Amino acid sequence: MALFWIPNMPPFAASTAHAGVQATYYVSPTGSGSTCSSASPCSLTGAQSVVRTVNSNMTGDIIVYIMPGNYTVTSPITFDESDSGTNGHTIRYKNYGPVGSAVFLGGRAVTGWTQYSGNIYRADVGAGRVFNDLFENGRRAVKARTPNVSSSYGVTTTSQGPWLKNIAYSDTSTTTFKYNTGDLDPTGWNPATMQAQIFSGGYYNWDENLIPLSSVDSANHLITLSQNTPYGLTPGGRYFVQGDLSLLDAPGEYYLDQAGGYLYYYPRSTPIQDQTIIAPTVKDIFRFVGSSQTSLVHDVALQGLSLDYSDFVDQDPAPGSNLVRAPDAMIYLTNTQRITIEDCHLRNAGLTGIFMHRFNENNTVYGNWIEQSGVNGISVIGYDPSDPATADVNNSHVIENNKIDFVGVHGSYSAGIYMLFTGKNTVSHNQISHGARWLIGGGTVPDIPVSQQYFANNYFGYNDLYAACEDTADCGAFYFFGSVYQAQANTIEQTTVDTARWNVNSGLSETAPSGVQPNIGVWGIYFDNASNYWKASNINVKNAQTGAYLNNGNSNETLTNVSWGTGYNDSLVDHKNIGLLPDFPSAYGNGGYTWANDSDAQLTYTGSWAHNPGPLAGDMNDDETYTDTPGDSVQYTFDGTEVKWVTSTSNNRGKADVYIDGVLDATVDTYTAGTVRQSVVYDKGGLSSGQHTIKIVVSSSKNADSGGNYIVVDGIGATSNHVNDDLVTYSGSGWSVNTGLSGNYLGDEHYANTSGNSCQYTFNGTGVKWLASTSNNRGEADVYIDGVLDSTVDLYTASTVRQNAVYSKRGLIPGPHTIKIVVKGSHDSTSGGTYVTVDGLIVVPA
Repeated sequence: MALFWIPNMPPFAASTAHAGVQATYYVSPTGSGSTCSSASPCSLTGAQSVVRTVNSNMTGDIIVYIMPGNYTVTSPITFDESDSGTNGHTIRYKNYGPVGSAVFLGGRAVTGWTQYSGNIYRADVGAGRVFNDLFENGRRAVKARTPNVSSSYGVTTTSQGPWLKNIAYSDTSTTTFKYNTGDLDPTGWNPATMQAQIFSGGYYNWDENLIPLSSVDSANHLITLSQNTPYGLTPGGRYFVQGDLSLLDAPGEYYLDQAGGYLYYYPRSTPIQDQTIIAPTVKDIFRFVGSSQTSLVHDVALQGLSLDYSDFVDQDPAPGSNLVRAPDAMIYLTNTQRITIEDCHLRNAGLTGIFMHRFNENNTVYGNWIEQSGVNGISVIGYDPSDPATADVNNSHVIENNKIDFVGVHGSYSAGIYMLFTGKNTVSHNQISHGARWLIGGGTVPDIPVSQQYFANNYFGYNDLYAACEDTADCGAFYFFGSVYQAQANTIEQTTVDTARWNVNSGLSETAPSGVQPNIGVWGIYFDNASNYWKASNINVKNAQTGAYLNNGNSNETLTNVSWGTGYNDSLVDHKNIGLLPDFPSAYGNGGYTWANDSDAQLTYTGSWAHNPGPLAGDMNDDETYTDTPGDSVQYTFDGTEVKWVTSTSNNRGKADVYIDGVLDATVDTYTAGTVRQSVVYDKGGLSSGQHTIKIVVSSSKNADSGGNYIVVDGIGATSNHVNDDLVTYSGSGWSVNTGLSGNYLGDEHYANTSGNSCQYTFNGTGVKWLASTSNNRGEADVYIDGVLDSTVDLYTASTVRQNAVYSKRGLIPGPHTIKIVVKGSHDSTSGGTYVTVDGLIVVPA
């Protein structure tokens, strides 16, 4: 990994280790009172009130453990300056148990369904209740619309198509457009409940707006909007209309009668009583809001939590604006400092996952999985230079090691990570896929004074970008606009872009009818509107629809070893370390592995294999390679200590023999009664450091219940960063080994309770994480990095938690380091012992 220094800020995220614990509290879904113990837990707000009484002069971190279960949120959980950590310590609201098992639901189930007509059911939700999203079994439903959305929406693409296109009326009108004969039948419509989702500006096809209808003139085929669009409604602009009961005619569509209090729904699955149907209750689940720029909420962390469901809106936040700046998110922050969002899972945000708005400094967003966001995955938006309160007060954040999938499913003008008027940030090791528009994008306002150039000195590196611009034109997977001066240059390096192109449902093409200009295209890297002085190096772009790179009139860019340039050398691109880091939570997917997709050249196939390009919803890169011929094989040579084979299992699958370095290691049966995508059917750890070869050979045998002998390769991944406990060096006579432990890494662990016993491991990297099994007889340990005490860790939990990351250190200078763990022989007052366990380590490589 290259080390890039930005003035006055660290190159990578700071350590999450904490030096000692002042107090520990517990929260449960049914908790109450103010005891907040493991035996008598509080509610979250109850624990928050208790913490406020003990945080004014902290002597160590305060940990609030949040027990597994569902927490229904009916109003935002808000933190202000009185909830802050003090004296350099942090208040941590942390999942207790497997990562993601404490789930905050921004909605509640709808029940009491009765059949209304045919396939449509209705339920009484109460007159006056308002929501603009709905979910069936975790999948987003669609407000009743025409034309009906494609069944691939939200599954393999973010495109909201198919779309209709307006016809000639007035190129300059920003409120009225004309629809084609036969496209719409507005008989019986109630425009007061309806909206149009529409693109203005014609062939540009990039600025989309959600605007309520004002009126419909069926005689002249005219629709008038209640507010202006940013650009003229020229012919060929894409649109659909929504929000009337008469349009409810397809599975997954709903209509809410706010006045009558009835929700109407056409379920995807029946009986409807067996489906979990959630209506949102809030737009924001957590809010970090200081009262001013001098009264900040600071030094608070959310760790290992799940957030599911939040509400959307029924119109843009302001005339001429769009949804990208709507001021709500699952986690919303303003007037904050040193807030950490780590190892959380955010799913089904109505608007944005995480939004750092206006004044925010030195926050960390690390190791999170954000998926199915209505608009952006992560937004970082400072003050607009035209704002009278403008100042360079949104900066110095670390956004690292996040997996962001499916962004812009409600608003196409969107990004996986959207950054505006913000600088001195590190954005690295993120894996971002499937975006209606940009995967990383934003910038500033062109041609403004140097003093207001807040978007500057940003570093983007080691990001993996896949499937951008699925529903917009004039687009790039990595896109920025606005002036930057030489002293403030932004940098992008070690970046891969694969697939930037319109989805088939977008209705976009590069040809156009006579008299209409064709759509502006799609690129991998796009520097627009005076984006000067960018430094770009070691970038690989493939499968970009129009071209790998567009420089739209900019000057003084520095391009070094880019795939569209002369003399490009792919070996200088650090493919192995691009994307997620090894300590990305394994429960959230394929973090820390170097993955070879089934179609990559690193895999060598022998025999009659065939490739299915898909799109196959749920597969890695939406494709797979298969054969049913015995003896056919595939092999992959990797450098690492662990390897995984990922496949799709199903009812026509067979068996395969798996060899490691030429030695038969396992016979794998890939049969399952139903299809399972990205199934890890083989996982081999504990290999010696160095190069190894995995070979998969199709067997002639199969499960008796299988209807075929097919073997499928979706991908193979390897890592050299998981260190099992048996590779650690132990000192002292008190250490013992447990084996056959379900849930432990490779099924074993070392343990000791003798004061002074220690273990250590020397690694080459920038960070390390210690995995242990915590339980009710565990004690405390001191952790040293390179001989310096860094933290005291308490391994006590009321019940056993396997592979618990009890210590994490990041931001080390690349190179050799030594972690040492020393048993203290002390314990929490509620613990029944002083045992310290070592299950393994995860190393963040240099």
